Amino acid sequence: TMVSESDPNVNSLVISLRSTDRIETGIEYEMQDPLTVNDVDIARIALVYFDENKKAFGASKLKNVSGVRDDAKVRFSQISTAGSYGTFSAVTFDMEDRGELGARTAVFITDGEFFLPVFASLL
Repeated sequence: TMVSESDPNVNSLVISLRSTDRIETGIEYEMQDPLTVNDVDIARIALVYFDENKKAFGASKLKNVSGVRDDAKVRFSQISTAGSYGTFSAVTFDMEDRGELGARTAVFITDGEFFLPVFASLL
């Protein structure tokens, strides 16, 4: 989760990456490469972006449904005890749009970069 202000619903990004294997550097993890959980295919990545007006855009649907164009990719370039660096991109859609999937207006996120620090707690 990356938040740029005190409100987590303003200018923030949430990326969930699901994997049954250890996350490694140099591998491009793709949303449309599904995982099977209890005989059900699920997206490997779910991504939500909140703009400056708290409007949510997301990518979470698999393309096994007609009209779905959601997509996201994540690549880690460095994973260390201090944190992880990487890049991401996505094709997102207004999360309140309940219209036909193929008619939704895409919002593209390109050339995204991240650093996720490692936090430890002894609670």
